[in-house]
Amino acid sequence: LLTDIGVLPGGAQSMPRAMNQAGDLVGYSDFDVLNTGGLNFSSANSHAVFWGLTNEAPEWLTNYPASFKAPHGYGDAFALNDSHQIVGASMTASSRPVGVLWQLNHNTNGVSSTTNAPFWEITDLNDRLTDTSWYVFNAVGINNDSLILAYVQNRAGENHAVLLIPMAMAVDANHDGQIKIGRAHV
Repeated sequence: LLTDIGVLPGGAQSMPRAMNQAGDLVGYSDFDVLNTGGLNFSSANSHAVFWGLTNEAPEWLTNYPASFKAPHGYGDAFALNDSHQIVGASMTASSRPVGVLWQLNHNTNGVSSTTNAPFWEITDLNDRLTDTSWYVFNAVGINNDSLILAYVQNRAGENHAVLLIPMAMAVDANHDGQIKIGRAHV
């Protein structure tokens, strides 16, 4: 069997990048090809999307505002876990790539209507770092324990692959009174 997973409205192409245990997919899609230069695809104008197993069309994940480099916004989702936490990249208003986490926000303020429906909330992973000498510019993996595989840059401009560990999981393994997280201390 072959199933077309679709594109965003007016889009010409999409690319799934990952699938969780339930069969949900994430990746990117271009959208209104008239606004992105016709059929000349620009990766700077792709948007991160989620395809639920029963979705008829991809869901547009929240992106950061448009920038000079990506005048219609940018997002790309690289991985998701079974809790529907999604990681990938977006771009800041100053055209800087940024590693992000998307989570479905169910806070509808107690009102059940289409205007207060759950939405995909985006979080800059740099806001979760305890060491500001590192900058997360892409997140490419997440497991069911919320461990995130990411690419970072240090103050010297060197790129490194790191594992981002939620603080709730960090432990003092050698009982020295300090919690050390990996070699990069992120």
